[in-house]
Amino acid sequence: MSKQGRGRPPKSNNTVTINELIVEYLSTKKDNYDNEVSYFKIVDPAFRAKLKPLFSLNDEGLLKIPIWATDKSEHILKVKSKFVNNSQDLVKNALHIINTNFEFYHMEQNDVKGYYAKITKVTPSTPAPGIEIEINNDN
Repeated sequence: MSKQGRGRPPKSNNTVTINELIVEYLSTKKDNYDNEVSYFKIVDPAFRAKLKPLFSLNDEGLLKIPIWATDKSEHILKVKSKFVNNSQDLVKNALHIINTNFEFYHMEQNDVKGYYAKITKVTPSTPAPGIEIEINNDN
């Protein structure tokens, strides 16, 4: 048996967890490899602070991350549909609050390193478009 050192164990960067990120579900499409991929626009005003643990691991810009900025300075999150928990609950153009794990991968053949996203929880943020809530103020 090996003797363990004292103190805090070394930090593992294999999984970065981001909770309560506000996104807008855009669509699901098939990619070139016949995988269904879901796209989300990040609309959370505090997303930079929430994603700082992930961005700080990519200081040199060598890691692939499933988030990119558009020409309009919007940020898009790309997730394979098989990694979206309760994907049937997604409503197009509706806001959702998601919990996401970014998992590290390393493809040694091409020496590609990066993170892919797994959405562990999806919660609707507002009523879906087309659904109206009627408030009766008849007193």
